[in-house]
Amino acid sequence: MDLSIMYPWLEIIIWLIVVVFAVIVEIHTVQLVSVWFAVSGFISMVLAAFNVGIGIQIAVFIILSSVLILIFRKYVKKYNNINTDDATSQVLIGEIARVVKEIPISGIGEVKTKYERYTALAPNINECIKIDTLVKIKEIRGNKLIVEPLEEGENYV
Repeated sequence: MDLSIMYPWLEIIIWLIVVVFAVIVEIHTVQLVSVWFAVSGFISMVLAAFNVGIGIQIAVFIILSSVLILIFRKYVKKYNNINTDDATSQVLIGEIARVVKEIPISGIGEVKTKYERYTALAPNINECIKIDTLVKIKEIRGNKLIVEPLEEGENYV
C-alpha cells in the first residue's frame, strides 16, 4: 500500500517537519549547525510537491546536505572560530560583556561585547547567569568565551 497515493500531501508535511525542526535547532544554536538540512529539506519538499519519488527526495536531501556541508565547512569554521593566538581575540580577555542569552549551569549562552556577539559559558558558576547581567571575560577556549559575573562594586567602566 503506497501512502503517497492515498495521502499525496504526506511527503510534503514530512519534509516541512524536517525543515521546521532544522530551523528551530539553528535558531537555538549560535553556530551554523543545521541550516544545510533546512535548505536540503526545503528542496526535497518542493520535489515532493511535484510528485517526485520518495527515493529521489531522500537522495537529494542526503547528497545536497553533504555537498553544502563540504562546500561551506571551511567558511563556517573560519567564521565560528576565534583564534586564541590572534592579538585581537586576546584583547577580549578582561573585557566586560553583557549577557544576551541566559547562560545556564553547565550550559552555553551568548554575550555581547561592544561590537560582537559570542557564545559563552561559565564553568565555575553554580547558578544561571541572567540576561543583561554584566560579565567579565576570563579566557577563550576554542570559539567560546569563558565568563564570570561581575562582583558587586567591581568597576566596569
